[in-house]
Amino acid sequence: MAIVYRFAENQDERLPALAAELVSRRVAVIATAGTPPTFAAKAATTTLPVVFLVGDDPARLGLVTNLSRPGGNITGVNILNSELAGKRLRTCAERWSDCALEHVRGDSLHADCSIGGSAPTTGGLS
Repeated sequence: MAIVYRFAENQDERLPALAAELVSRRVAVIATAGTPPTFAAKAATTTLPVVFLVGDDPARLGLVTNLSRPGGNITGVNILNSELAGKRLRTCAERWSDCALEHVRGDSLHADCSIGGSAPTTGGLS
């Protein structure tokens, strides 16, 4: 068995060609990490298995038909970043009472935790 790596070097426009190359090499499976590479692999083949790791709901993204039965040649792991972000911030706030929480840019959540001092609260949880 050989493992073949391909990297787009932060140039998402290269992903379709890289996925097509893996398909032409007739690899046994394509493994991806992240949404853009997964969409490129899904578009490149309907027969080779694609196994992904994404941080959002794959059904909501349109990668699979539903989580319990993904359908087609694609399956993977969802690390639920978007669903767990609020819970992570709440846990931080509960653990450190001087944790400042901020909600920025729609659904992107950031926490600024200062354990030793009091930090101003600049926003809220959503």
